[in-house]
Amino acid sequence: MSNFATTSVEAEVGAEGPDGKMSPVRRTFCLIATFDIIFTVVIWIIYTQILSASKTDSYKNEVLNYDIHYSMFDIVMSAAVRFVLLILAYALFRIRHWWMVAIATFLTCTFLIAKCLVFDFNYASNSLTYALLLVSFVICWIETWFLDFKVLPQEKRYLLRTLIPAVSERTPLLRGNNPENPDAISTTDEFHSPIDSPASSDEEPMEGTNKYSQAVNRQTLIDKTPMDLSYLKLGKESWEQVYSLYKSESNWVFQCGKDATEGCVLSKKSHVGNKIFFLQAVLNISAKELWEDLVFRTEDLSTWNPTILDSKLIKPLSENCDISYYVAAPGAKGLVKSRDFVVVRKWGKRKGLYFSTGMSVKFPNIPPVDKCVRGENGAGGYLVEPLSTEPNKCKFYWFCNTNLKGMLPQKLVDSALGGMQLDYLKHLRHHVEQLRQYKV
Repeated sequence: MSNFATTSVEAEVGAEGPDGKMSPVRRTFCLIATFDIIFTVVIWIIYTQILSASKTDSYKNEVLNYDIHYSMFDIVMSAAVRFVLLILAYALFRIRHWWMVAIATFLTCTFLIAKCLVFDFNYASNSLTYALLLVSFVICWIETWFLDFKVLPQEKRYLLRTLIPAVSERTPLLRGNNPENPDAISTTDEFHSPIDSPASSDEEPMEGTNKYSQAVNRQTLIDKTPMDLSYLKLGKESWEQVYSLYKSESNWVFQCGKDATEGCVLSKKSHVGNKIFFLQAVLNISAKELWEDLVFRTEDLSTWNPTILDSKLIKPLSENCDISYYVAAPGAKGLVKSRDFVVVRKWGKRKGLYFSTGMSVKFPNIPPVDKCVRGENGAGGYLVEPLSTEPNKCKFYWFCNTNLKGMLPQKLVDSALGGMQLDYLKHLRHHVEQLRQYKV
């Protein structure tokens, strides 16, 4: 997760790839459904050959003289019905939900249980009788698992990654006035002087490098819009509020965890009545290295933090402030819908602390996404404090101040956020260990 509590979500996904065709993972699911019917028919044909010396008599007894107590032809028919339902739903109509495969699996299992209760196993005691029953049972559950854990999540990730265009090193930050090509860099020679930093600023010189830094330095040559200035002000306010929480020593209540070294979560009521959660732990990495990884590698969050589906930089505002977008992974096994967050981030080093703080903002170019609930973060973020006696370790603080909106009761959210922060700490420790191994 980034500076903010992004909790999990369930988004409706597209079933098509970028060219409008069926996604590869959905095609694989359709192949499994096709394999289901073909494999069942093949086993049934072999079963009828073993059942009687006369092939004609076997087929007549199985099909024309069908009896649920003696015939296995109904297993083939159940596979055929399952095939038709799944292909119609997920290949022809390309629905984006698991309800059809759930219905097919429920009907199949119900029928198989009834079949086992009434079938006369003494009539046909060869092993293929049991194979037909077990194959139908196993394959229908494989189809359910594959759709729910492979098809829908992968299509969801594709959709979420295409909702917001990615920002790369080649993305122009000085946009021209051509309405037909808004990304074209302006050719005008008119530039303006950058805004001076306030004389009272206590921010220490920036450390580390950002892949956007050169482009952002150019951007400071042009005038900021009133909206940009308001974002910059909110970013500064987020730091001030988080630092105030850091200095506050009263009214914190222990929630979960062990201690300030292994990791523990405290909480307190804010002045507006909501709960703020405070995670603290000691990590085996230098403060500067951890801070640079969390700040400048935002778009890599999903590679090591499974609670994040997507994270993108949307608009740089200055050399240490930007607008970012985060989408969290489904939680509570899909019962909690997806929340996305648009936040203004502010980072730097002040008063001996590396920090990355922020809060939610409204950004016109990033409207709420269908089937996702737009969450709201108050002032929160990370503080990283160097340990003077152990330069390769640091104290890590995360202040989480979030409102997931939607239909979730805030008390339910509050009861889960402490555990969520400890889960994040577990993923972060693993990531830190990977960074150390890579460094070696």
